[in-house]
Amino acid sequence: MYTSDDQILGACLPILRKARAEHSGNRPYLTAQQIWITLERKQHWICPQLLEYYRRRADSGQDDVLQRIGEALAQAPYVETCHLDTRYLIFDPMEEAEFGAGGRDCRIFRLI
Repeated sequence: MYTSDDQILGACLPILRKARAEHSGNRPYLTAQQIWITLERKQHWICPQLLEYYRRRADSGQDDVLQRIGEALAQAPYVETCHLDTRYLIFDPMEEAEFGAGGRDCRIFRLI
C-alpha cells in the first residue's frame, strides 16, 4: 500500500516538534534515519506499511524508506532542509549496513 506525503508528515511532525521543545525553543536538525528509528521505537503504524511497500520491489528496503521520508519532509513548506557533509564522521559499523550510514552527504530537517 502506497503511503502519501501527508501520512508520512503526520507521523514525522510530532518527532520534529518534540525535538524542538526539548531544546528550549532551538530548532535542532534531525536526519531521516533519526526520525525512522524514533518511529520504529514507538511502533508507529506507518513503519510496517512503508517497509512492506518497498520490500515488495526488488532490491528495495530500509534505505528506500529513509529516502521516501526525506522526500516527503523536503516537500513540506514548514520543514527546512539542509545538507550535512558527513565526510570524516564515524558511524557505528553495525548500523552502516542496515541504515546506510556514512557517505558524503546527508539531508537534515527541522521545523521552520
